[in-house]
Amino acid sequence: MPTFHYSCGPVVEQGTHFCDLSRYFGGDVDISTVTAHSLEWYENPGHLTKQTIDETRIAPENRIPRVTSATWKYQNGAVGSFTHVVALQGRNYSCEIEIYADGYQFKYEPLVLHVLSRLPFDTCVLISV
Repeated sequence: MPTFHYSCGPVVEQGTHFCDLSRYFGGDVDISTVTAHSLEWYENPGHLTKQTIDETRIAPENRIPRVTSATWKYQNGAVGSFTHVVALQGRNYSCEIEIYADGYQFKYEPLVLHVLSRLPFDTCVLISV
């Protein structure tokens, strides 16, 4: 069973790939604008009512955060965000990135890509793949 000690958690395992994808679509990030927060397993909102694993088998120092989120600005003026959640019931996790720019919204989560574009005259185009 992977633990924080061995893999540094899902943000390192999966999040780095999402951030690379974000830079591909959004451009270079202004590193000074990056902010991140996490909800740890021991915090009150981190106490889950339903778990698919017996977490008591994992040493406390090896448990991963329930939620990790970050936001940033791109050098071109767009804004991005990353969220990883393991607090959902019925799913192992959720991981997504969003990019907002002048007239565009880009949202990616595994197996789903949404691109929302506002064209002149408030015509809205939504592309889901």
